[in-house]
Amino acid sequence: MTNVAFSSIAESSTSNHKGSRLKTSSNPAQALQQLTSRKEKLAALPEERRKQIEEREKWEKAGARMDGVKVADNEARLKKAAKRNEKVKVKSKKAWYDMTLLLLYEDQFSRLSNQGGAKGTADRKHGGEAEKAGRQYRQ
Repeated sequence: MTNVAFSSIAESSTSNHKGSRLKTSSNPAQALQQLTSRKEKLAALPEERRKQIEEREKWEKAGARMDGVKVADNEARLKKAAKRNEKVKVKSKKAWYDMTLLLLYEDQFSRLSNQGGAKGTADRKHGGEAEKAGRQYRQ
């Protein structure tokens, strides 16, 4: 029993190395770029060597998935995720622009409505210049 536990510990340490080698970026666009670069490198190799590497990677991916590593190797899913993230970015950018535009308009409106602010307030508090002139004229 001790020997089995020891071998499983040793095996798990080597499988983590395999998982780290297969790991891609968490950003779908970057992961897609990494996947395409790997495919291009494989395409440049001779046929026999490419088949050997593909077979080895297939087994490594299966082992990594059994260990719980998420292997991002589905090109269609990565493209959809990248497109979805891009839409979120565009929507956020538009919302930010609309908010800044709204704040700008509100600021301009408050400036226009308060143009006579201090003077108008002083006039109302002290009876206003028009009212004073009217009183003097009446008396």
